Amino acid sequence: RVNPFQDTSDEEILKAYAIGITNGVSTTEFSPDTKITREQMATMMTRALSAAGEDTAYITSNEDLFVDHSNISEYALSSVYFMADKGIIKGVGNNVFDSKGMATIEQSILISERMYQTF
Repeated sequence: RVNPFQDTSDEEILKAYAIGITNGVSTTEFSPDTKITREQMATMMTRALSAAGEDTAYITSNEDLFVDHSNISEYALSSVYFMADKGIIKGVGNNVFDSKGMATIEQSILISERMYQTF
């Protein structure tokens, strides 16, 4: 298995990398001890669905859904809105997505459960 990361050799991370679920934080770092942001979680979950054969194509046309839309990274936009459109990921209140906020364990469990129920 190809390992581009200098900071991990975890087989599960390498499997996720091999099928395109994660790219790491750079070309040589995964940063395994860093919490993930809400937009990173949305992106990885969307990529996991895509790897499982689900059509996750989404054209971002609902920019007014989240008042902090401009804070969502370009790479994560379609994933965030795909997940929001499916009702899997919601904002944190007052139409705020909080893209750079850290994903909590509770949010991760809830999102996983919603994905299971939806797909």
